[in-house]
Amino acid sequence: MPNVVVSQNRANKDRLNNLQKAKQVFQEHLGLEIRKINGVKLQFIFQNMDPASPDNLYTFMLEIQPDRSYQVISSDTPLKSLKALEKRLQETNDLSAFLANIRKEFVAQARL
Repeated sequence: MPNVVVSQNRANKDRLNNLQKAKQVFQEHLGLEIRKINGVKLQFIFQNMDPASPDNLYTFMLEIQPDRSYQVISSDTPLKSLKALEKRLQETNDLSAFLANIRKEFVAQARL
């Protein structure tokens, strides 16, 4: 059993490292900053969603589960489609598509 935990922890750390490498690309092209919080939690901070208020921040937090799935644990901006987007993320494990869809939702919310 300890080997399984060590293996899962190593896999989670590898995933977090890969996400950190992508951080710079996302930050430069999407106005997205990714912060690692308390081990397996990731905070995503979007800027430039609203041309009238480019400094407004839109944030949400994901947690990487032991089975390597993602769970949304908070969002500062309520999004009607968040549960559906999270379900799709769990089905596909496509974090890039999930982030693109969340960004679209934040842009739409900013324009209300």
